[in-house]
Amino acid sequence: MWLEEVLRRYEAGERDFSLIQVNLTGDQCKDGYFSGVNLSGANFRESDLQRLVFYGQGINFSGSDLSDLDLAYAHFEDADSSGANLSGACLWRANFRRANLTGANFSRSDLQETGFHMTNLSRCKFSGAKMIDTGFGFCDLIDSDFRDAKFQNGVGFSKCDLTRANFFGTEFKISEVNDHKPGRVVFKDVYFKDTIMPDGAIWNEYIRIYNSRKQLWLEEVLRRYEAGERDFSLIQVYLSDQQSKERYLSGVNLSGANFRESDLLHLVLYGQGINFSGSDLSDLDLARAHFENADLTGANLSGACLWRANFGRADLTGANLTQTDLQETKFYDANLSRANLSGAKMIETSFDDANLTDSDFRNAKFKDRVRFYRADLTRTNFFGTELDLDEIRANKSEMAIFTDAHFKDTIMPDGTIWNSVIPGVE
Repeated sequence: MWLEEVLRRYEAGERDFSLIQVNLTGDQCKDGYFSGVNLSGANFRESDLQRLVFYGQGINFSGSDLSDLDLAYAHFEDADSSGANLSGACLWRANFRRANLTGANFSRSDLQETGFHMTNLSRCKFSGAKMIDTGFGFCDLIDSDFRDAKFQNGVGFSKCDLTRANFFGTEFKISEVNDHKPGRVVFKDVYFKDTIMPDGAIWNEYIRIYNSRKQLWLEEVLRRYEAGERDFSLIQVYLSDQQSKERYLSGVNLSGANFRESDLLHLVLYGQGINFSGSDLSDLDLARAHFENADLTGANLSGACLWRANFGRADLTGANLTQTDLQETKFYDANLSRANLSGAKMIETSFDDANLTDSDFRNAKFKDRVRFYRADLTRTNFFGTELDLDEIRANKSEMAIFTDAHFKDTIMPDGTIWNSVIPGVE
């Protein structure tokens, strides 16, 4: 059955697509072609979707039955498969980067070399799933169920939230985790809270795995900085328990320093009010960073992962945010004048009340519900983005919301200049 026929029947109310083989035309075989295509709640049992899922970025399979299907090499980046039934499916080398899989069923599935990066896997069921070299990076695994999952080799959990995750009955060794030894499963920079381990023990702690970076306590970094040193590349910064408090670093000056390839994850969790103006933070993992009221004027953040970071009221004048990952990042009331955000990837990013005068969003990737409530967009450049101007005018855009935003000499995606205010919807 050709895809057009499937979509036509779906629009007519049909939901049973079992025992079919979906074919695509040459024009449809493109990355991102299915972004936004809705096939939620459909039954695809015993069907062949191999060609379709190879281009499945952004597709909506929420609540659909994909159980026992061959979905090897599937591309489900940015897809919505929340509540989907993937039990028994072959997902060898499938990619679920940034996908929403809340409540999905992966029981008995084959997850060999499957990639989950920045994926919402809360309340997912992995019981009995087979995992070899499976990667979970920056994932929300709250209330996920791994009971009796088969961790065979090299399963990695990096920077994941494992609150109330259940590993009871799995066979990885607690001793290997405690000693940071490679084994069936590796936990790196993960958060345990009320997590049930294989032996039934409850864990509540944060596990870090040491690496080749030079380990320095904050006091040593500050002492060297005061002595004139500015190159702090390839270091890992540690804070004492006393320093691990909100606003402890307020006013601390590390301006103009080079932190390339360093690990600042612990430091930036308490970075409210810190001074990183002119510093090089490019390509760093700064997920969940707290930069409220921080000074980042002229800082280089290009390529950094800023997932769920908070820049509320921060000064980012002239900062370089090109190619950054800004998923769920907050910039409320921040100064982003002359900031460069070209090529940045945004999902549910908030620029509420922000100053974006002369900022550059050229070719930025607006994925879903990026908010510009009451933002100052004077001379802001959106050229080359995929925003729909008609939807913006009607206040119906799902990609970006401009309620009460101020446009003045603003360059829009098609090159037109806007001078107006888009009122809120009553």
